[in-house]
Amino acid sequence: MRRLIREQGEGLAAQGAQAVIAGFTQIPIVLQDGDLSAPAVDATLALAFRAVRAARGEKRRGVCSTAI
Repeated sequence: MRRLIREQGEGLAAQGAQAVIAGFTQIPIVLQDGDLSAPAVDATLALAFRAVRAARGEKRRGVCSTAI
């Protein structure tokens, strides 16, 4: 499975993707740092950080901001 995810991620990077969104909860578990030449965004982690910021009453930094 890891090989398949790496191949797909590299294919996206080769087509010009600046980042790969790891949108399923299992993908960040399988991927390791350095597996892809493009950065991988862990969507679950981004959501968790956003939920904490919302709970603290912090304002959003953009429409799709995932900055931690």
